[in-house]
Amino acid sequence: MARVSGWYKRQTQVVICVLSLMVAIGLNVNTVSIAERLINDDSLRSAVVQQAVNNGVKTNESLNTIANQIGQVQRLGIPFGWNKKPDDPADPSFSKHPGRTIGGWLLTCLALSLGAPFWFDALSKLAGLRGTGSPPKPSAAGGG
Repeated sequence: MARVSGWYKRQTQVVICVLSLMVAIGLNVNTVSIAERLINDDSLRSAVVQQAVNNGVKTNESLNTIANQIGQVQRLGIPFGWNKKPDDPADPSFSKHPGRTIGGWLLTCLALSLGAPFWFDALSKLAGLRGTGSPPKPSAAGGG
């Protein structure tokens, strides 16, 4: 049974990696371009944060609602998708930056293949780091 479990785990990892790569290339989600754009564009970064705060994530959303939210993200100007102008940083022109485009797709594939439990745990640990250390001592309220 252990051999079957190992075989199944390897097969599912291969399938997940292939699906992740198909999503990354099919939607032209380039992690390098997105990170570069968010780092350099303060207004885009604040708009993305505000959009995330306003919408949040709900578990029982319809496909129409999700499609609407994807449209809202695209209107923000995050560089993903295929119909781009030649001067857009998300334009998948291999003649300009072939390594950057392929590398960004592979990073996206890696991030997708790790799955939600990994990212949830990583973010929980990161948030937990902020709360570590000794608590500050309360100051005397009476003064004097």
